[in-house]
Amino acid sequence: MAAAPTTKTEISGADIEAQLSQLREDVSTLAKSVGALGAAKTASLKRGAKKRLDGIGEASDEAIAALGQQVTEMEQQIAGHVRERPLTALGVAAGVGFLIALMLRR
Repeated sequence: MAAAPTTKTEISGADIEAQLSQLREDVSTLAKSVGALGAAKTASLKRGAKKRLDGIGEASDEAIAALGQQVTEMEQQIAGHVRERPLTALGVAAGVGFLIALMLRR
């Protein structure tokens, strides 16, 4: 029987150091890439949040303006009713005041 030829690979310390150096460079490059991707994603999320916040601010301003308009209309209606029926308005105000006084006494 013939013996199978064997090959022995010898790796020197210099080869290992070169491979480790290359590995460090690759890891460093990967870390930089991940950092850049994270920064880009963060900036994108900040822009999206700012747009949404601006939209909410505009919507709340519109809602406040509409509510102010409704309050003004109700105030005008109440003033009109008081002018038309002053004694009724006085009676209602006195009754409400009396009820509030009863509730606060207890």
